[in-house]
Amino acid sequence: MRRSRISTVAALALVPIPALAQETAATNPTVIQAERIMKNDRYLQIAEQTNAANPERQEVYCVAIGKLWLGGNKDIQDIEKTPVPDSYKEKAQQDGCAGWSFIRESLIYWHYRYGSEHSMAMALDYFEANERHITTRTPNFRKALTEALSAIGHGSLPSGISPDAKIHHLQVLIDEWQDAIHWGSMRLLAAEFFNSQLQMDRAQEDISRSLAGYRVLTLAGADADGDATAEPRGDLIDRLRIERDSFSSIPFMETRMAILKARLSYKPTDISRASDLVDRGYQRTYSAALDLAERNDDFLCKRDPDAGVNDPEFDEIKESCSNDGGNFQWKVRRFWNERAEVDLLMASDPAHFALVKGGTEREGSCYAPVGKGAALTGGQPSRFNAFDRVEAAIRLAAHNDLNADQTLANKAFPPFTIDSDDQIDLSLRAAEARLKLGDGLKTGRISQDANIPAESGSLPANSNREAGEQWSEGMEQLVPASLLILPTEYPSRFRQIAGLYQTLFENAAKLGDETPNSFARETRAADYFRETLEHLGGATTTDASKR
Repeated sequence: MRRSRISTVAALALVPIPALAQETAATNPTVIQAERIMKNDRYLQIAEQTNAANPERQEVYCVAIGKLWLGGNKDIQDIEKTPVPDSYKEKAQQDGCAGWSFIRESLIYWHYRYGSEHSMAMALDYFEANERHITTRTPNFRKALTEALSAIGHGSLPSGISPDAKIHHLQVLIDEWQDAIHWGSMRLLAAEFFNSQLQMDRAQEDISRSLAGYRVLTLAGADADGDATAEPRGDLIDRLRIERDSFSSIPFMETRMAILKARLSYKPTDISRASDLVDRGYQRTYSAALDLAERNDDFLCKRDPDAGVNDPEFDEIKESCSNDGGNFQWKVRRFWNERAEVDLLMASDPAHFALVKGGTEREGSCYAPVGKGAALTGGQPSRFNAFDRVEAAIRLAAHNDLNADQTLANKAFPPFTIDSDDQIDLSLRAAEARLKLGDGLKTGRISQDANIPAESGSLPANSNREAGEQWSEGMEQLVPASLLILPTEYPSRFRQIAGLYQTLFENAAKLGDETPNSFARETRAADYFRETLEHLGGATTTDASKR
């Protein structure tokens, strides 16, 4: 039987493909452009014709042009009962070049656009069962990796493949660790997107293994002075064939997990832990960058033209911008996104957290546990609150300088995600906080004298009316977010926005005569969301009980 060897003659990244769209157009390529390239079979046809004309050849040449599965209208309609359509399975089961170039993650992209928590759970289970090929789960992984490294000594690691049994064992553990990073990240992203306790629980083991491996490698590569907080030496990472950016992003997984846990539980202890993890990544340059951006049309790493020669904020960050430009901007935006989200959780629980008394700095949280530098009443609280933070973070996310690195796209799954997803996610979190505050005021769980951010600057005597104001502010937050997407193109995200808006509207409408003034605008928006949801059909991905 003739043996065939599949090799590549072109280099477009296949899976995942964060840079594929960027390779197809000079500036801001669209999903349509990326899909058009991926559907182009011309190069594949040429390679197959060449091989057919030369049957004596021993090789099959496959061009690395990734091809997406997009699903059809019937597939979308049946997504809840058939989360893995036959049309996808047929593509995924192809042999030869067609199967090799098929992007199997297409199924996951598709559920982010059209699915629900339920359909995504079914799709991820299927995908993992068919695509996860490393099934080893080494007991006490941290100890095993530590011992494997010690048995060799990283100075003895070869730069390539070695037949040595100890080195082979170490590489098996590294492969297991990198596999855990991949699948843990995939489950975590789904958990964040759908507010899913199930996916967070499923991600926990892989993320714990990912963090354990990171800490072992950090200690193994630390400088001789024993600085365990130092970045691992580059030679160790290179010799183990670990991608540097991927390695440096692992600690953020721990922070993201903590924020998600706090969001789902609303327990003060979980919120405090998430806050501590976020602040652990703080750098003074992040405050200078935010101040500069807010007075410079949200530009980062560009001197304010109105500041003249002396621009202290720019001088403070220019070295970071020049040495680590794009990555620094991403870090700034990531920190303030996370800080805003945790501050919203604190703001929605004024029984346990309050604005810091007399605080004027942006460093870390502008909230603290009650009795620890915070003031429920009186005093002069910080001039910043959680909703200020959200607006600042949204402006950063909206700026053109940063559109190439948006949250979901940076984490895993372009091009089926959108540049505006950071803005949408922050808007949802702010509306959820308003919903919680309103519920607390309405039920009496939150007292009227609590230090709650309010547009009026002071609380009215009637807690029902203040609850209505909070719900109205939440609706106000969601309308601009809904305009960032087309409902038919991203129905999953739109359902989250519309479902939360309807919950806020129904709560406010029940107040009757105490409903906030000028409610006609909110009523028109509620009618729009209701009618659009009816037109879309399918599952509603927002469960108000989780919020």
